[in-house]
Amino acid sequence: MISAEKFYFPIERGVIRPAWCVLLWLDTAAYYVVVDAADQELLWRKNITESQTQASTYSVYGSLTAMTRAADSPAPGTPSCPSPNPCPQPAMIARTPFTLIGNEPPYTFNNNGWVADGENRTIGNAAEAGIDRDGTQGVDNNGWAFSDAGRNFVFAYDPAPGLTPPGQSPLPTGTQPYPPTPFQQGSATNAFYLANRWHDETYLLGFNESSRNFQTDNFGRGGISNDSLSVEIQDGTGSNSANFSTPADGIRPRAQFFVWTSSTPARDGALDAQIVLHEFTHGLSNRLIGNATGLTGNMARNGRGLVRFFCIGIAV
Repeated sequence: MISAEKFYFPIERGVIRPAWCVLLWLDTAAYYVVVDAADQELLWRKNITESQTQASTYSVYGSLTAMTRAADSPAPGTPSCPSPNPCPQPAMIARTPFTLIGNEPPYTFNNNGWVADGENRTIGNAAEAGIDRDGTQGVDNNGWAFSDAGRNFVFAYDPAPGLTPPGQSPLPTGTQPYPPTPFQQGSATNAFYLANRWHDETYLLGFNESSRNFQTDNFGRGGISNDSLSVEIQDGTGSNSANFSTPADGIRPRAQFFVWTSSTPARDGALDAQIVLHEFTHGLSNRLIGNATGLTGNMARNGRGLVRFFCIGIAV
């Protein structure tokens, strides 16, 4: 995309030249270029794109072979038992540390990476993730995961079925502490990791800014900005479920993940990649069907089958 306007450019004290100021939008950068209007001499240029330079480490339930680099849960059930009979509880796995900026090739479209320089919370251009226990909508105040000074989102917690069985309860007893417990910060980190992996892989498949994806800054590539994912974990308004709400392009969508209470200890839905990716993909389906305003009656018709197939496909 190119735009230009004519103006007078000062080249030294008391001397100005008629010139064109050209704004060039490239795939991963943007430039202001000033060209002399008479002889097309380049007078000045500037890269106006700020890119992230600081890597972060995320300790999550990962997989080096899955498309999303994510295990389907702390005790992965993929691949499942070959028999239709009930299967034993799969073995618990250890978390994997992933160190990255988020704009490494082929993900150079993430101009600012996953977490901008100077930020130490699970907030980025594609998603914000944190607990929502206070009864209001959105991530609680100070409900995010916070990194240390080295940008390490690494927390000690032991969800069910537990490396030390049966594992810990996802919820603390008594009044909710702030900031969140290590378990809650670990869950927020896992959800943030999944949200960004999902964003990046679906972007490569075509769910980009002009296709009305979810980003705070669209970098001039189409669509409407200011609609990054709000990923709300251990949401206090429900239990034993999850959901995704998809408003019009330019308005933030909301993913709510609840605690599953039918087992002891309870399970945190944000640690299950099949649940998380399933809900995110409802947003993709809803934005691509109809006019992305949420004002059509057929947006959800293809969604149920599509998201189940798609989330399994990108999780293995």
